[in-house]
Formats: sequence, C-alpha cells, structure tokens
Amino acid sequence: MKKRFIAALLLVVMCMGAFSACSLTGKLEKDVQVYLETSDGLLGPYTVNAFNNAIVPAQEAPRGKKQLGWTDDKNWNEKDIKNVSVSENVGLIRYDDVKNYAKKGKVTLYPVFGEITRHDIAIAWYAKSGTSGLNQSVMDDFTDALKAYLTEQGMNPAEMDIVVRGYDGNVGTSCGNIMKDSDIDIMVGWAARSNIEGTGGLKAGEDFLQNYGNITLKGAENNKARYAARLGDTDLVKQVYNWILTTYGGTGAKKDYDVADTPVDPDPSEPDTPVEKADFVVSIWNNTKGEWIKTEQIESLKTAFTAYLAEKGVDTAKLKIEWRVEEDVTNVAALVKSVNDKGDVDFVLACGKNVNSDGNLTNLEKVQINETPYMTAGRYIAVLNKDNPNQYAKMLYEFMSGKKFPITLTDTTLTVSVWNNTKGEWITTEQLESLKTAFTAYLADLGVDTTALTIVWRVEEAVTNVAALVNSVNTAGDVDFVLACGKNVNSEGNLTNLEKIQINETPYMTAGRYIAVLNKDNPNQLAELLYEFMTGKTFPSLAEGGAQ
Repeated sequence: MKKRFIAALLLVVMCMGAFSACSLTGKLEKDVQVYLETSDGLLGPYTVNAFNNAIVPAQEAPRGKKQLGWTDDKNWNEKDIKNVSVSENVGLIRYDDVKNYAKKGKVTLYPVFGEITRHDIAIAWYAKSGTSGLNQSVMDDFTDALKAYLTEQGMNPAEMDIVVRGYDGNVGTSCGNIMKDSDIDIMVGWAARSNIEGTGGLKAGEDFLQNYGNITLKGAENNKARYAARLGDTDLVKQVYNWILTTYGGTGAKKDYDVADTPVDPDPSEPDTPVEKADFVVSIWNNTKGEWIKTEQIESLKTAFTAYLAEKGVDTAKLKIEWRVEEDVTNVAALVKSVNDKGDVDFVLACGKNVNSDGNLTNLEKVQINETPYMTAGRYIAVLNKDNPNQYAKMLYEFMSGKKFPITLTDTTLTVSVWNNTKGEWITTEQLESLKTAFTAYLADLGVDTTALTIVWRVEEAVTNVAALVNSVNTAGDVDFVLACGKNVNSEGNLTNLEKIQINETPYMTAGRYIAVLNKDNPNQLAELLYEFMTGKTFPSLAEGGAQ
C-alpha cells in the first residue's frame, strides 16, 4: 500500500513538472513586436521570440560618437550610461533583450550613443591591393617600423594602444566605414582630396586635415605611390604622420591638401560658398591645329550622352559632368601632365594610341573609334582607373564604342534566392531555366569565363509568407540577389541594405514582380550584372569608382 502511494505521488510530481515546463516554454515562445524610434521615424514591427532574433539597421551616430546598442528608456541620455539597460548588439535584437520590457507583447526601443574609445594612434590602410599596392605583409613590416621609430623616440610601444586596421571595398564604402568607426587618426593608401572627398565623402578641414601624395610603403606591389591623410590632431598623431611623409615620401611627399593653407575668414558669419564637385570629369584632347575634335562635335556629344543616360534611368538633372577642354596642347606629354596634375579625370576623349606608351598614362582601358560623329575617326577614348572606374565613364565608353566595358571579376560565385508563393504564380520552372541560359550567354558576351563561375539558383521551399522567405535568406547568410520578390521585401519583409526594382515586362518571371541586390553598399559583381541584364539599366552604385 505504501509503495503504491509513493508511486502515485511520484507520478503527480512528474506531471506537475511537465506541466510547469510546458507552461514555461509557452511563455518563452510568445512573440514580442519590436518598434524602433529612429531619425527616419518609427520602424517595425520586428517579431522576436525565444527562437527568432531580428536583424535591424544600425543608426548614424552624432559626430564623435558611435551607437552602443538599443534601450527601452526614452530618456536614457539624461542618465549615467552605467545605469541604462543597453542591448549587447547594434544590428541584432534578441528575445532576451526585450522580454522583460515588453508590455502587451510590444516594446519601443531607442538607439543609444556613446563616446568613441580613442587609441594612442590608429592607422587605416586601404586593403584593396590592386589599387593601393598594400597587403597584410606590407602592413606588418610597416607596423614593425612604426614601433621601432616610437622606441627610438623614447616611447614603449608594448604599453601603447596602437591600431593598424585594413578597410576594403570601393572608395565610398571604405571611407564610409572609417567614418562609422570614427577612431582613425591616419589613412594610408587612398588617393587625392578630390577622390576621398568627392567619392569617399570625407570633408577637407573637418574629417581630414592633411593629405600628401607620393607615399610608397616598403614592399608595396609595383612600388605604387599613394597618399597619406591625417585625421587626428594630437601631438603624437602629428609626429607619426610627419614620420610617414619623411620615411616613405621618396624624393619628397607631394602636398595635395593642408588645412594650414586655409586662410582665416575675417568674417566667419558669412561662410564661403562650397565648391561644387563634378560627378564625372572628361578631359578633351586636341592638337594645335584643332584636328582631333571640334566644338560642334563636343556639344553634340553632350546632348546625345545626356539622352542616353536618361534612358538608362540616370537623373541627369542632378548629375554634374565637367567637359574639360585641355588648353596646353603642345604635345602628348603636356596633355598627360595636365591630367595627372589635376588628379580628378575619369575619361580621356580624342586621345591617340600612344596615350599609355609615349603619354605614360597608366591603369586605363582605351579603344579606337573608327566611325563616330563625335570626334575625328580613328581617334581613341580611354577610361582611367580601370580597376575601379567611374560608372559614368563606363557608360560613355559603351555609348561611344557600342561595346560593353571590359570587366575583371573578383567575385566568381553568386547565390540567387528564387521566391515563389504556394500557387507558383511568381516564377515558373521554365522561366527560371530560360534565365539561367540567357544570363550565362550574357556573361560570355562580356568576355567572362563562365566555366570558372559558381552560380547557385536556390529555389526557396518555405513559401508560407514573406516573413518565412526573409527568414530563409537571413538564416542562409550567403544570398547576393533575390529574384521574383514583392515590393514589401524591405518593409514587411525586413530585408535591409538592398537595391530593389520592379520589372514590368520580362520573360523570366511574372510581370510586375521585383528583383533585389543585397549588400548594396558593397554588392557582389555578378549580382550587379544580373540586375543590369534583367533591367537594361546600370546598377545605381554611381558614387563609386573614379579618379583615384
């Protein structure tokens, strides 16, 4: 009897334990709707629970600060930051971050900003070796030399906070990331002021104080001479910057910009009108007899190219193109000198075959135009900085030559997420197969070795709703391009940092559906090409590339 009682008691305890566990799980699985109060307004809702986190956009911090995370405390900035509950991540909201603060299944979060941790010295280097000539080995040697110099000056590098950090991507992306980090004192490997300011977005006199060229680090590929810019203003930063100019300046560092040259405004209440930078600079060449190109041909080209850009979806009203007619036409050497001295030219019009032999312009893509109404037949055009060309320069090349601009692919893999609904109404199997064949042929026409490419066309299986499709993309983490999505892909869908466009007529999916390139700040090259193939428009990364 006693044994039966104990057994019954154990059974009751086990059932109660199971019931409690089930109740706990039920509570954990409750969804929390997260809203974000940002400078762009209220974003969300983002749904989180014990099994799903939310990827959210980081917020732009006030100058000199960075985002630390998110909080539910609207008045956090009136308190000591030590007493504010802040999420561990900036771009990710977890259930544990919000479960104790949600009311009726909802919570509004606010971005928290804090002071940036400063270092004794922080140096950024352009980790795009094809452009900068710099790689990790070069920078390791540079760091050793820096520490040796500091030791000679009576300092102990082992006790100092020294940061040497690489930044990859195009000029706009790399400079943008430097601005986001906000802790860099010196930049090595970038280009002239016109490039890091016009394309990179750094403001002379505010974001950087000096920029000198002819800087060649020991071991740099092809002995490339680049620029060094000073952002910080401490005595140590100035000392290290001057050491860089002296040690690696060869015959002498070439001044590009120095804030010390800025005249003092006697009446600061009336600021100077800022100089408007051109989005695209064309250097127009002629000889003393004016035989290479005529004024009428230039004007005709301006009109025709503007119309061509408009057809490609470019807002020409906001576009500033400088058509610079060279004045010193003594010989090719004089023309080249003018281009190099300016440092901002993207395209050379009406040059000769010797532009990169006798002329000594380098890193360019030239082509002879045998028949054209826009200059003398048989002259050449050339796109400068061919490793990272200005996108408008590529378009002018294609407009005048009738050929696609030759591309050098650094991305050889592409992952496409193919979306459909439960009825299979967004894209058919036949359309997808047709797209695969046509896109491969398109790449081959561009001179791409398609046998060296790996393209994954991933047909999503979770087609319950947009949220399920987005979750699949985020979970995979390797998707470059979304095919046949809807307009709500980055609103209800909550995919971020993408470039989407509606395709009204196409044989490759249902008319009216969208395509989207992910990671639009630094997109996969093949994703850009697929975008251009399906839309007939140039991918809108037009701020990237150009005069280096």
